[in-house]
Amino acid sequence: MSKGEKPQLRGLEVDEDLQFEQRDWIVQRVAWTVMLLVAIAALLGLLGHGPLTRLTAADEKGLLTAKYYRFERAQGPSDITLNIGADALKGSEARIWVSKTFFTAVELEKVVPEPIRVESAADRLTYVFHIESKTPAAWVRFHFKPQEFWNHKVRIGLEDVTELSFQQFVWP
Repeated sequence: MSKGEKPQLRGLEVDEDLQFEQRDWIVQRVAWTVMLLVAIAALLGLLGHGPLTRLTAADEKGLLTAKYYRFERAQGPSDITLNIGADALKGSEARIWVSKTFFTAVELEKVVPEPIRVESAADRLTYVFHIESKTPAAWVRFHFKPQEFWNHKVRIGLEDVTELSFQQFVWP
């Protein structure tokens, strides 16, 4: 065999480009790593509902507690659950207000239990619920679908008692 001549193999002659193959292997490994990281983030809830994104916001006295998801998916079902402490329940009504900016970013599907009435003010809607006289605590759940992307501030409170504020991020 003379200098510069390729060795003859039996069968097909195949050109090899080891540099190209090594770059291709690196690109494949990086792509697999990225896909694995995205899958782990999704399982943990960083792209929607999951164990790391269920948070609780509460006032200092424990009169109002909200359970919500830090990360939401647009058009995906979600909820905010409010727990009203016994010390905040006065009389036969509980008056929970929600800022109107929240309703511009979501489509409210239902409220459980159903309020006896809803009152509108300049910057908020107040949901009025009937409370049994011997109830030690109460809860309310707002079911909704986020409509707008990015970060949203949520403000919820018990009228004349306390207020909560927290952030939710909505993925497209």
